[in-house]
Amino acid sequence: MLISAIPADPDHSETRMQTVIKLLSASLLIISLQVNADEEPVPDSESAPVPEAKAFITEHEIQIGGQRVRYTATAGTMIMRDDEDKAIAEFGYTAYVMNETDAVTRPLMFAWNGGPGSASMWLHMGVLGPQRTVVEDLEVNGKGPFRRVDNEYSILDMVDLVMVDPVGTGYSRAVGEAEGKDFWGVSYDLLTRYSIGLNGVVLVSPYMDVAGGGVGVAILAVGYTMVLSTFAATAWFHAALAEKPEDFKAFLAEVDEFAIEEYLTVLVKGHRASSAERQGVAEQLAAYTGTTADYWLDANLRVPEWKFVQELLRDRDQLAGRIDSRFSSFTTNALAESMPFDPYMSSVGPGFVATFNDYYRKNLGVEMDRRYVVSGSLYGDWDRSHTDPANDYPSPVADTGIDLAHAIIRNPDMKVLVQQGYFDLATPYRATEYFIDQMPLPEELRANVEMKYYEAGHMMYVHPPSLAEFKRDLAAFVAMSD
Repeated sequence: MLISAIPADPDHSETRMQTVIKLLSASLLIISLQVNADEEPVPDSESAPVPEAKAFITEHEIQIGGQRVRYTATAGTMIMRDDEDKAIAEFGYTAYVMNETDAVTRPLMFAWNGGPGSASMWLHMGVLGPQRTVVEDLEVNGKGPFRRVDNEYSILDMVDLVMVDPVGTGYSRAVGEAEGKDFWGVSYDLLTRYSIGLNGVVLVSPYMDVAGGGVGVAILAVGYTMVLSTFAATAWFHAALAEKPEDFKAFLAEVDEFAIEEYLTVLVKGHRASSAERQGVAEQLAAYTGTTADYWLDANLRVPEWKFVQELLRDRDQLAGRIDSRFSSFTTNALAESMPFDPYMSSVGPGFVATFNDYYRKNLGVEMDRRYVVSGSLYGDWDRSHTDPANDYPSPVADTGIDLAHAIIRNPDMKVLVQQGYFDLATPYRATEYFIDQMPLPEELRANVEMKYYEAGHMMYVHPPSLAEFKRDLAAFVAMSD
């Protein structure tokens, strides 16, 4: 869940922190990406008084890949203002700037989690920042003391890094007469509104359109076909198939082909599909997903992810994860039709929250009079309507792949890296491929978009092999985009 900007310093006379502040001020509208959220919502500000900006500055060093990196960390808030110079938000950020480097040529990366409503803590402590939360993959990490270590996989050896918390998360909030909903949308207009060109954009487990995630509420038939291969991957991992194929990737390719060639056809036909067609598809769906044909027929061949994770391991009295479907837990109700909780979030969440708060206060010296909001639960207030940049045609649902395509066409030097886990049911990998395939790009620019896969879930970096691969892929991308 990451957008990365890697621009050159726009003004050689500026310090790196001045550049950071300028670009932060421009980045008011943030693309919505999918992540689980389960905390209480934060109320909108009602003519709240304008607070003073705060900055906590500390000096550090770390070893990354045998290189000693000395850097300055600045954690705090800045006051954002509208075109009339009215304060509209207190915006929280953490900036890491390497000492004794050339700010003109050193890449600068901005990163945040999506949500809607998630703070940047996950990426910060999971893979990008100088400290990393230690969790045991596939285990319930619910018992302290929780540990954090120097992050040998941090990207700080190659870029200066700014972690951003969207309004309603972290320490970011609306102020003055502004409301949180003023910031909660899906438009991406750095280039068109602010003339800020990016060398590269990184999308980690992205949600770009209706088919790209949340298929439980999708009205489009294609949404159900895009999640099928992740259902199959989940059943494969949990040994729920009658015969487990040895070649994992070949198995997924077979499922994807079936989803488009046969499953989608029957869904589109609806009641026009014959009983024989529906029965044949249901039996194949059952074979690929470790369930039964009757289950799929009873569901009208449409099973959302939050029902599947409850059904798959029902005979074991267990529930599979959604954010990372490799995880599982005993369920509180084996007869339930939907998931009562996500085994993944309860397995890793406590460790991340505890270590981040400890790090922020002890190492970065941050002192605030309110809690850091990890998850703002902003789903109900997020504006998913979208206007096509080509013709100003409004749509009630997000299809932001068109924005990305326009950004690439207008800036053909910009590269895009997509990092995606096979076991992510929140934003399935096949749905990500779908939005890339649908982007109206000329063939000459399709090579600008590269996709990397990991044998883990939405936060693939909790899986040690994927963590190492993530860093290698990101570092190669930065080097290519520089």
